[in-house]
Formats: sequence, structure tokens, C-alpha cells
Amino acid sequence: MASGRGYTQMISRSPHKMREYLCVFAQEHVDFRMQELLAICEGLRHEIQYESSRYSSKSPFLVIRMLSDQAVKEVAKRSVLIRGFYELWAVGTSYQELEASFGERREDLNQYFSEDVSFRLRMDCFNKKCSLARQKAMLERVEFLPFKGKVNLKSPNVSIHLHEDYGPSPNDAPQDPYMIYLGRHVAEGQRHLMQAYDVRHRHFIANTSMDAQLSFIMANMAMVKSGDLVCDPFVGSGSILIGCAYFGGFVVGADINKVLLHGRGRPSRSGTNQKWRGPDESIQSNLVQYGLQERYVDVLASDISTLCWQRRELFDAIVTDPPYGVREGARKLGRSKPAEETAGDKDGSEASAQYPLVQSCSLSGVYKDLLEFAANYLVLGGRLVFWLPIVKHEYDPANLPSHPSLRTVANSEQGLGGQISRRLLTMQKIQSSLNMKSADTCGVVENFRSKYFKFLTSKDSTYSPST
Repeated sequence: MASGRGYTQMISRSPHKMREYLCVFAQEHVDFRMQELLAICEGLRHEIQYESSRYSSKSPFLVIRMLSDQAVKEVAKRSVLIRGFYELWAVGTSYQELEASFGERREDLNQYFSEDVSFRLRMDCFNKKCSLARQKAMLERVEFLPFKGKVNLKSPNVSIHLHEDYGPSPNDAPQDPYMIYLGRHVAEGQRHLMQAYDVRHRHFIANTSMDAQLSFIMANMAMVKSGDLVCDPFVGSGSILIGCAYFGGFVVGADINKVLLHGRGRPSRSGTNQKWRGPDESIQSNLVQYGLQERYVDVLASDISTLCWQRRELFDAIVTDPPYGVREGARKLGRSKPAEETAGDKDGSEASAQYPLVQSCSLSGVYKDLLEFAANYLVLGGRLVFWLPIVKHEYDPANLPSHPSLRTVANSEQGLGGQISRRLLTMQKIQSSLNMKSADTCGVVENFRSKYFKFLTSKDSTYSPST
């Protein structure tokens, strides 16, 4: 809903005065940044305001309003797409405007300019080299700051940051910045998690193990919080569950590939002489590796189309990456004979006994089963977060998978090269619908595998009807 001075206001509840902060995003996965920020704020019940017309995927800077430093710090503790937050002291298109902007807020900042407050000043240039000469020039331009305390570069009481924005093109940067921001550092994002949870250093991986950063983004989109019960029905090696467990969720998974679930077979890691997986390779061992073993519930050899759980609203979130058929095919349990033929086999012989038979299935069938699973097993208000592969020239947002009990609340794209990409869809359960089977998946790309390799190997990745 709209708020004063053109700000878009989310989760509006508090009558208290909002404070301005500069949010500095990482310049990657740009289509996910705002979606992650808003999901985190909604999950934490923190009010946020921002001017939507000022946000650009080509810039890392966005001025927002929140209630307090504490609220900002709680958001920063979850985000992997935010570099940092700064209390905004001044903003301008020139240093003259910056000084005038600072003068308007000067009285509210006196606490930072006493003799017993140590400080440091850091400079940063976006899309332009911030040389020592440039840093010296920037420092001279902010001599209007009335600091009285001592300089402390290692552990100051207050850290002041000066950001210059030179626009979207590093190869065509102007002589002077488009925008200048001055602010007090408040909190860092969780960028360190990508290295700490890097899949390359993980004990147990598979061919389709999810990237660590994307796993944390998915957990944030699902608004996983401490005590939630989270399910991945296509769990594979359990990478997605790690992000959910990190944020306090109790995790459970299921997969039709029982060989992988038990850590058997040949390893997926390249550059190793190991012929077979070790006896301690498992999803649980990965959680133990990161000290998250207390969040592990169990994993089941199960097929999402043949449910083994009692049908009831059970999970706070379902977070998953279904098989697209590129590396891992879409499969389900089926029958070796039609139902009417097996009904006539009464001799009790082994030949007539029916064992589960793994069969291939359509991609639309996979997503139909997933949406119906979520509609039945999610608690009211719970979220379903999943990836959907698309061919760009065929993509139509009106044909996304849907279900009457689920409302799409976020839709972000990750390009995979050429005409191929995948979209991260977030749906929220809005009504109870036990036993309802009415998912619509007519827009799902059925022959995605063939189209994937077609556009991947072709010299021209653009679409032509004749090809």
C-alpha cells in the first residue's frame, strides 16, 4: 500500500516514526533481491517502506525505511543478497547537496560527534576504481563532518561509510558520481554463508545438489523460522534442507531414489579415486558436518504421487527442486499391469505379486503432484517454494502452475544461458483443501530436456520457428 512521499509500505502496523537506511545489495541474483528482502521482513513481522521507482536491478543501492537498528540487524542476520545496512545521514547528486542534506539531520546525530566516540571513515565506489587518490579526494570533500573523537581503524565506536554511485556501466562511468550516500554502518548481511556452506566442501553431494546460496534464498522465501517443520519431497542429497535447518527448521525429506538416500552407489564428486560412496555419506552426515543434527527428523524412500503420510495439514513449509529430466529424470511408482488384470491374479504366486515399479512420468505430472501435495499437507498460511524450468520464448506468466488453495506471492528468474532459464515460484496456502485434486499444470514444458540441449548446443541461442 502507498505511504507518504511515494514510499511503498509493507506490513504497516506501527505509528512510530520510521528511520531511513541505505540498503546495499550484492550485485548478483538481482531478480531475487527484493523478493528475499520483503519475505524476510514479512517473516519477522518488521515494517518496511521503500520507493519502488528508485529501485533498479542495475544498482546495489536502495533507500528504505524501518523502525530501528534492531529491526535492520534482524533482517541482516538472514539475508545472503545484502552486503550491508547503513543509517542514512545524507544523500545528494553532488558533494554540495550531500553537505546540505547532512545539515538537515545534524541535530539528530550529535551523539556521534562527542570526544569520547572513536570513528573511522570508509569509501566505496560502485562501477569505478576507488584508487588511493580517489579516496583521498573523497575524504577531503567530507571535511564538514564535525568529528571530535579519535580515529580508530580497527574497532571504532562508529564506522562511517561514503558510497559513490557511478551508474550501471563500468566501461562508461562519468567523471562525477550520479549519487553520493553517507551513512553509519549498522549491520552486515550473511554473505559469508556461501563459503562456509560451499557444496564443494560438503561431505555428501549428488549430481543435482543445490548451490548453497540458492538454498538459503529458498529458505528465506519460505519464511522458515525456529520450530517450523519443513519438507523437501524431492530431497536428493538434502542441500535445500541445510538452509532450512540453519534458520531453525526441523527438516524431513523424501525421494524415490532409495540408493541415493542410503548413500550407496558411485560418488558424484569429480577428481576423486573413490569408486563407491562411503558408509558415512548421507543427508544426516551433512547436517552433522554443520552442527545442525538436532534439526534432522528423517528422510523417507517415498514417491510424491503415492503418499505415505496421513493426509493432514502437517508442514509449515515445503521447499524443493523437482527433477526436470536433464540430469535426473522424472519418475514415479506405477504398475506393471493394468489394475483390472492384477485384480484377477489370485493364485498368490510370486509372478502375480505386485511390487512397486518405477516408471517415467511427464513433467506436468510431477508439478501436478507437487501442488496437490502442498495443498493437502501445508498448514494454512504455509509456503511452497520450488523451481520451474522454462524456455524463455515460450514463457507466459498466465500459464504458471496453479491450484485454487495456493496463491503465487513471488516469481523470480535465474538465467541458465540462451533461451533456457528457471523460475523460483513461491506460493502461499490460502484455504484448506484436503483431498482436493485440481492443480493446473498445462503451461509446464513437457519436453524440456530436448529443448535444453537444443539451445545449449546451438550456435545461435535465439529462437526460430523453423528450428
